[in-house]
Amino acid sequence: MIEYQKGDVIGTGAFGTVFRAINTRDGTLMAVKEIVLDPAFGNSILKEIELVKEEIRVFSSLRHQHLIRYIGTDVSHPTISIFMEFAAIGSISSLLSRFGKFPEMVVRNYTRQIILGLKFLHDHRIVHRFLFLLVESSLVCVCVFFCSHMNCVLFLFSFFSLF
Repeated sequence: MIEYQKGDVIGTGAFGTVFRAINTRDGTLMAVKEIVLDPAFGNSILKEIELVKEEIRVFSSLRHQHLIRYIGTDVSHPTISIFMEFAAIGSISSLLSRFGKFPEMVVRNYTRQIILGLKFLHDHRIVHRFLFLLVESSLVCVCVFFCSHMNCVLFLFSFFSLF
């Protein structure tokens, strides 16, 4: 079990809420996605749990410098908490909001890193729908989020605002 203190909300979606968190053992900043399973859904909740387990199994085996790293999972009924590396600088979209359009060399560098991350995913037969691109220092990472109603890894996409 990962011991952590939950911080502010950094994202919400149809499948859960993402919080900034700190590991209370070593001080590592993390992102934690909480998926609350509603028991009112009866037997369909078991199917959702199995899909989330499969997605965690796949995600936990992936290691690449341009993918947000999976740290671990905690299940405390009815909540599944998925812990991931935290990119302190934020999304490419937030950088664009702060600094405006990027110079061509920055766009080239980010594009190269995104393609490397996508190639890795495709080489491992991972299907994606959307991308959410995070920046840590000058390193761009593709962030993997989970989708409990599809048997695929779900990505959120914000890349085209670069151009």
